[in-house]
Amino acid sequence: MNELNLTGAWITGSVPVEQLVAFYRRADVFATASEHEGFCVPLLEAMAFEVPIVARAFGAIPETMGGAGIVLPPDEGTLVAAEAVTELTTNRALRSKYIAAGRERLRQFAPEQASEVLVRHLLSVA
Repeated sequence: MNELNLTGAWITGSVPVEQLVAFYRRADVFATASEHEGFCVPLLEAMAFEVPIVARAFGAIPETMGGAGIVLPPDEGTLVAAEAVTELTTNRALRSKYIAAGRERLRQFAPEQASEVLVRHLLSVA
């Protein structure tokens, strides 16, 4: 982290829910470099706390994000990720854009909306 000048970044394992909420409330950016993600619920958690996101395009991350954050190509390195994090912490317009996009994307996962999509898909194969 020091070599990227990210001295304020935190990497943690599993934490109690109260601590997780405190982390989201304090976070400037949510970043994930995981190469093994399915749906990736933490992306939606970050959106719910209006934390902009930087993630690598592995698994279902691009589909889960739906344009609500910066999605980096899988082969990009840490320097590009650090640049994206810096951009989201310093560029107010870009930050606001992704926070608003996150709010909208989160609405698409509301139970009523998800139920409608599921029924539509089921009827298309019936």
